[in-house]
Amino acid sequence: MRKIIKNSIIVSLLAMSLSLAACSGEDDRANDNNAIPDNTPVTTPSVILETIDDELSGDFVVDVRGTKFNLADAVSLIGDEGELTPEQAVQKHNNDEYYSAQWDFMLYQPSLGINYNSLDNPEVFIDDPNTVNIEIALEPPVNTNPMVKFNDGDVLNGLTVKNLNDGYGFGYTYHFPDGFSDFSVSMGYELVGETTMSGYVIAAMSDDVVYVYPGDIYFFPDTESVKDFPLSKTFLGNMRDDYVFWVDDFLTYTDIPLFHLGALTDEEYRDVDLRAIPDDGTPIRVEVTLTDIKVGYPAKGGLRVTARIVGIK
Repeated sequence: MRKIIKNSIIVSLLAMSLSLAACSGEDDRANDNNAIPDNTPVTTPSVILETIDDELSGDFVVDVRGTKFNLADAVSLIGDEGELTPEQAVQKHNNDEYYSAQWDFMLYQPSLGINYNSLDNPEVFIDDPNTVNIEIALEPPVNTNPMVKFNDGDVLNGLTVKNLNDGYGFGYTYHFPDGFSDFSVSMGYELVGETTMSGYVIAAMSDDVVYVYPGDIYFFPDTESVKDFPLSKTFLGNMRDDYVFWVDDFLTYTDIPLFHLGALTDEEYRDVDLRAIPDDGTPIRVEVTLTDIKVGYPAKGGLRVTARIVGIK
């Protein structure tokens, strides 16, 4: 398995950490004359959605990683002893004690639009021929875009939001009790309908990456394709997934989530023409029409986005 090295710090594949170390200093580059292309526009949703109010105040308002939440509006507050009142939850928050809170809305943090890959931007990936290491010639950015709130039934980019958690939307657990982390988030929703995107698709040949199996189909959307989607690897200013992901020899460095589209051998694709996807692990630029887009933030894991192919060319 390849290791990705940035400033001598190993960036682990599919990192499940909720912390992001902001590095300082000049960008490391393989060649000072080899300029990194600027394809990192700050994206904002064209759909007018409500942001979490930084001016929120009141007796039951708590600050969670720079974003304020009103515990009085939560649909569920749970502690070791069972259900909590907002007052009890605030006390636990201030005392750094375990509690969980959940609301009926959902959240996302618009991505920065960072999107590099080893075909279009090979200069970003500095391969050392004498080792299995690859160095990234970029500094990890910090996403300061405000959190955006959306609800069950909202229409985003032509797709209808469907809450997958029976009325429970965004939730967090403060001081996660099993030692995995002191903080975790959970949320799940579907985007109902069909949409067409452009980007790279690849069917994996090898299984030398964790959770990647031969035949698995991965889609890496272009920045423009997802600018209005509630999708980002960052959440509350921290990473839910690693910037770096690779399948076979195709490497990406992006804060836009990849899509897992099942496998070439899936029964559901019996009547779908997938001949546009090479079966030898070659990445190819495509336009793909997707449906059943599901976004999950499992409590003990990172971000996961799945979808089903309707058509591809």
